[in-house]
Amino acid sequence: MIVFCIDRFCGEREAYIPFRNRGMYFGEGIFETMRAENGNINFLQKHLWRLISSAAYFSIPVSYSADELRTIIIELLQKNSLTDAIVRISLSGGEIQSYEKYSSRSTSSLLCIEAKQYQRTFPDETTICFSSSPLLHGDLLRQHKTTQYLRNVMEARTARENGFDEAIFTDEQFHILEGTRTNIFILKEGKIITPALSCGILPGVMRSVVAEICTEHSLLFEERIITRNEIEEAEEMFLTNALNGIIPVHYFASQRLLKNGITSALQQFFHKKKSEFMQ
Repeated sequence: MIVFCIDRFCGEREAYIPFRNRGMYFGEGIFETMRAENGNINFLQKHLWRLISSAAYFSIPVSYSADELRTIIIELLQKNSLTDAIVRISLSGGEIQSYEKYSSRSTSSLLCIEAKQYQRTFPDETTICFSSSPLLHGDLLRQHKTTQYLRNVMEARTARENGFDEAIFTDEQFHILEGTRTNIFILKEGKIITPALSCGILPGVMRSVVAEICTEHSLLFEERIITRNEIEEAEEMFLTNALNGIIPVHYFASQRLLKNGITSALQQFFHKKKSEFMQ
């Protein structure tokens, strides 16, 4: 497999990360995971905007423009003869010098891009549960897709070992936040409701697309605090992420959700909207 690492295309076995890379030392890094279909990246500009915005927030230099990144990604797909793929961009702070303290700002960065054959990461009959570890309400760090992902990995692993596909985080007051790799939506009293960004959740690309679809099709949409009791009373429920789009939830814990009418309609609107953003 060909990857892009440190300013060049190379075989994945040739790619390396410097020993004193700030991402390895401190977890100082961000990433984007995207879906390629028919050689095009779904909502690419939205992903690149979020990457560049987070890089600015964390003072990680970006050596490439959005257009240059797009060109690299398309060329990477071509070099690997991929049309339907998962593409990941990882950007970390550069190499730390021996005389630097961890609190210093990065003066360089390391960019890695990889692409692999697409496979769905959620089944048709998706099941979810609550995470066992509450998170802090309003944590601004979680509004960025950072490489400090160990908690998410551990909670996803625990959910899988217990027979679930995804775990949903709550805060210390049992307000709903997000999944380990998804945003969450419920349908209640005719409204499509999702946790507000101020709760401290990732501003997911697909989350923003769902909001746009609701506006375009005059569907009632609301961003606010959602209590644990409300999610248990939801008429419908779905998740979103870049690799799977809109993911209907069929089982919440042991409860089966029989209604998915609005979710199915949103899926149809979503497939139509993707073509508008193909880059």
